[in-house]
Amino acid sequence: MKNDPEYLIWHQGHKYVLARTHSTAVAQALIEGILNTEIAVSFPDWGLGTPEDLSAEYLIFDVFKQKIVAGNEPDPSIQRMIRLAHARAEYLLKLELMINRYRMRFFGSFDTEFYAWIGTALARSSPDNLDPMLAEYATIQEIDHASAYYDLKMRWDSYAMVKMKAFSYFEKFKQLINNCNSSDEMSSVVQKCRYDLYIAASI
Repeated sequence: MKNDPEYLIWHQGHKYVLARTHSTAVAQALIEGILNTEIAVSFPDWGLGTPEDLSAEYLIFDVFKQKIVAGNEPDPSIQRMIRLAHARAEYLLKLELMINRYRMRFFGSFDTEFYAWIGTALARSSPDNLDPMLAEYATIQEIDHASAYYDLKMRWDSYAMVKMKAFSYFEKFKQLINNCNSSDEMSSVVQKCRYDLYIAASI
């Protein structure tokens, strides 16, 4: 959306913007993989926070329009870093979206955050003594309390397992992408993750 923040990855030493993304997960992964980088936040509708204003104020290389806005052209080492950061941002986003699609196929469009409430209620319950929230589920479903407890516990356990699996895959493969130095290597890592998620089910 227009008002959503954009995360800028910039190099502390030279103040060059290396990459930009709307994903907090991608931004965090990028600074983990490139030394001496930080995240700056740009809000498109803020008068003093547009990419152009930020570039004019303190950035030497304008990654938004791929041109130099001040000073000399970055030296080859900085240009390589910019290309690397751009490639990693691209493939980290592909990784995040693929894992999110995997996670959502188990829950559809239903409010997945509600499952967290189920887990809290289950912790306060037993088959013979349901939390009022779970008792409401039993009443509406017209089932006994024990059946409601085990039904919801099965759903909660499945939800927690899928969430942990998605988290584990992202942590594993973001590190592999951060160890890559070319787009071909990063593409292979994403393909390996897709194979493990959907075909091999290795975790």
